[in-house]
Amino acid sequence: MFHEVEKSSQESKKLKDEIHQQMTKRGLRPGANITVMGVGGAGRNAIRNMRARGLDRPVKLVAIDTDAGSDKKRYPNRKRS
Repeated sequence: MFHEVEKSSQESKKLKDEIHQQMTKRGLRPGANITVMGVGGAGRNAIRNMRARGLDRPVKLVAIDTDAGSDKKRYPNRKRS
């Protein structure tokens, strides 16, 4: 398990460096505002994986869940129209 976490953090650093190089190559400032939106269950899982790898620092990650059932479980007192 620890080896997987260490490997994941090394992969995350490589990915961050690659993203930074690609942004610089395309003339984008590293401080550009980028938002990645994940929609549905798969999108939420993708956002969760990106956040676990530390990609929430260079970009803003937003997950939109389209499953009404999970919404009811998370927010039982919220009114729905």
